[in-house]
Amino acid sequence: MSFDIVRGIIRNAMGTQILIDTLKKINEQSPIDGTLFLGYPLNATKESTITVDALLISKNKGLVAFIFSNPQTDPKEEQDLLYYQIKNTLTNYEALRKKRDLAFSPAVITFYPTEELPPHDDEYIFCNTNNLKEELDKLLPLEEKIYISLCESLQKISSMKPRKKRTGILKEDSLGSIIKKIELEIANLDEWQKKAAFEIPDGPQRIR
Repeated sequence: MSFDIVRGIIRNAMGTQILIDTLKKINEQSPIDGTLFLGYPLNATKESTITVDALLISKNKGLVAFIFSNPQTDPKEEQDLLYYQIKNTLTNYEALRKKRDLAFSPAVITFYPTEELPPHDDEYIFCNTNNLKEELDKLLPLEEKIYISLCESLQKISSMKPRKKRTGILKEDSLGSIIKKIELEIANLDEWQKKAAFEIPDGPQRIR
């Protein structure tokens, strides 16, 4: 069973690395069998993109969205907002619905890079390196059919992110023209590959 990592736009390098190291250790003890997307573009408009700090999709653990802790925000409000954004996005896909709701329950976890955590709450999940495995072990696995449909849906969502417009290209051998050609090649490759390419501000890059 594999555990893959797909890197997108990372805004919290320290929190990201701690989460990666923690999940790798957990995977050695109990296989996660899934993919961790870093900087996942959950929802996109022409003006902006709603990005999840880290999104884990696993046959064994289901769909888990991670928020890196921020002392300037209310973690419960952040979890509520992200949960509804995920739910509203995924219910657009018929294969992921069961009657009027999602066919599974996404989990939202606020991840802390420190030893200290907020008081325990049955409704809201707060984790660090010490208790993440314990909380992940409580989550329910996904049915094979739902897992496949979820993977397909997440790839579609990531491909709908707004791309940087490259207008005013006058020379075919200019840097902008070369980048535009590479972006087109990447877009074609993404139709066949499991891991979607996330646009990086400094230029296109295949993420592995």
